[in-house]
Amino acid sequence: MKLFTTVALGLAFLFMSNTITAQGMETDIAPGELEKFILVQREIDQKNEQIQQEMIAAIEKHDFTLERFNEIYESKSNPEVVIEITEKEASNFDQVMSTIQTIQVGFQEEALEILRDQSMSQEDYQKVYVAIQSNPELQQKYLELINN
Repeated sequence: MKLFTTVALGLAFLFMSNTITAQGMETDIAPGELEKFILVQREIDQKNEQIQQEMIAAIEKHDFTLERFNEIYESKSNPEVVIEITEKEASNFDQVMSTIQTIQVGFQEEALEILRDQSMSQEDYQKVYVAIQSNPELQQKYLELINN
């Protein structure tokens, strides 16, 4: 499931157009921003689960197991990984990747809609994300809130 790990990690940074560090961004958040962030994150997580199922369906539709698809994905992503790929697998892989890219673009649009629905800007989302990562007390509060 390396592809899906990659996708999930990529989604965590969905709204980050540049590399953001705690040093380069204000990490104080206003009251209520953490709770709003959690609402947004929960909705995004639900959508993420849906797109993962869509990606799995696209992979299986093209006669791949997840394991084989991930082997090919890794070999295309890492020049040190060399495996044999048939012409049909190469063609099917390209078709699946095209479908996955379309699914991801749709997901990004849906995630932006979630932000708009919750009246949260991309910048505020980024700020809260960075604050959670850089502030242990806020991280603890975040964990408490999401586990309730």
